[in-house]
Amino acid sequence: MTHPHAFLKKGGELMIDLKPYFAGYNKNPLFTIISDGGIKCEPKGDGSYLIHAPRKDGCYTVRVNVIDDDRVSSLTRDFYFVVTSRI
Repeated sequence: MTHPHAFLKKGGELMIDLKPYFAGYNKNPLFTIISDGGIKCEPKGDGSYLIHAPRKDGCYTVRVNVIDDDRVSSLTRDFYFVVTSRI
């Protein structure tokens, strides 16, 4: 397993800026979020998302795809979150 991007408390929240993870996609990037069902992602504008953790301990995956106005290529990355009551 890869290292998690963040640890979250059950029911907690985290603001994440996706732009640094997709450097080079600078011309009006469009992010597509696919969650495994546990993590909820709320867009906040300009590449920022509010991550809502479920109330159940576990490891969760969020897949993010980006493309920008160049339409030359896209990039997909997986983000891993650990949700626990031990924080």
